[in-house]
Amino acid sequence: MFIPSVSDVATAIQQVPYGATLTTAQMRSKLAQENGAETTCPFKVNQIWKWLAFAAENEGGLQLPWWRITKDGKPYDKLPGGASNHLARLHAER
Repeated sequence: MFIPSVSDVATAIQQVPYGATLTTAQMRSKLAQENGAETTCPFKVNQIWKWLAFAAENEGGLQLPWWRITKDGKPYDKLPGGASNHLARLHAER
């Protein structure tokens, strides 16, 4: 099992093209493949994704398109501004 770093998750998010999305499961699979593992820790991926999103929105952290990642293809209510903000960010790119 691959345990990703903040940098690993941030890089994966930054690689999602404008107007595209990736589910957390797809991101975990991509990270596992890139690092020669069978799987990636789902807890760490979700924890880091949420942390990066809140840091970007509230603390002047790394500006990255956190909204391009979805939870099972749906907006996630535990991100900055809740599911409605997540959905608005996704629609703004379409």
